[in-house]
Amino acid sequence: AVGPSRVDRVGRLVGARIGDVEQVAGGEVSPVTVFNHLRKRGVQLRDKVEAVIKAVTKHEKRSFSGDSREKAYLMGYAQGDLYVTRHGRAIRVKTGTTHPAMAQLFAKCFGTHGPIYKSARTAPFTEYEWPLTADLDKSFEFLLNKYSTKLQRVPRDSITSLHYLAGIFDSEGSIYLHRKSRGFAPELMIVNSNHSLIQELSKGLQRVGFFSVTEYRRQKAGRSGINVSGDIWRIRIWRFDDVQKLLRVLPLRHAEKVEKARLALKIIQPLRSAHSSQAVRDWRNYQKKLKAEREQFLNEARAMLEAKKARILRNATNGAKFTTE
Repeated sequence: AVGPSRVDRVGRLVGARIGDVEQVAGGEVSPVTVFNHLRKRGVQLRDKVEAVIKAVTKHEKRSFSGDSREKAYLMGYAQGDLYVTRHGRAIRVKTGTTHPAMAQLFAKCFGTHGPIYKSARTAPFTEYEWPLTADLDKSFEFLLNKYSTKLQRVPRDSITSLHYLAGIFDSEGSIYLHRKSRGFAPELMIVNSNHSLIQELSKGLQRVGFFSVTEYRRQKAGRSGINVSGDIWRIRIWRFDDVQKLLRVLPLRHAEKVEKARLALKIIQPLRSAHSSQAVRDWRNYQKKLKAEREQFLNEARAMLEAKKARILRNATNGAKFTTE
């Protein structure tokens, strides 16, 4: 709690920097809390201080709910392309994407818990991408476990484990149609450079009743947007019944994968039936739609960077004119 004496001391610093106020508060409470106490005591705050309060309060963070299934999903999601670090008192989560559905998923997972920052930047192989950043409070420290030397185990509880697997699949998985002698059949794949993680996922799938095979590939730089080469491990689920059953129970959230799962479930045996043929056509149409949406998403990133470049050039030109005059 913030005592009256401490509030009185801070009152003398109302016109000072936020860092000075936080120092007097002992680092135990935020400047916003201190200023709220000052308001209650009728202290008149300067306009600059009021502006800072509004700016900081605007980005107040809501703690994690503690729900075990949500935690399992987020821990799985973090195993993919999420970069997690401490940022002052916050837990900062970052990623970069060329897919609008991934940007939507990121916002859906973290948008109610803290501010999300979205910008555009150039990227190798894809030309442009959208970096995403979320600042969360310390209740999200469990996301830092992805860097632990201790292997992250798939939860033993079957329902919780499916949420963990869904998080990984939304981040690192893919649903695709594999052409076979009799037609097409859906298959599932999870790719990661962490061999131990892939082995643990395979065991987790087996515990909940799904057969998979583990394969090794040497990843070339530039493939699938990856800008480094290295050892890549993947889990492939190819048995028709296993694919169908897993897609029915996996609580996916990534909009593209949710729709692909729905389309894949329309492919029923025999694969040459009219129903399956229509499902294949629907699949191909959806792939075209995704490609168009992705191109539009990247065009928006290009437009943002070009507008920023033009603004900087315009400001520089105006500054040069002012200097010569």
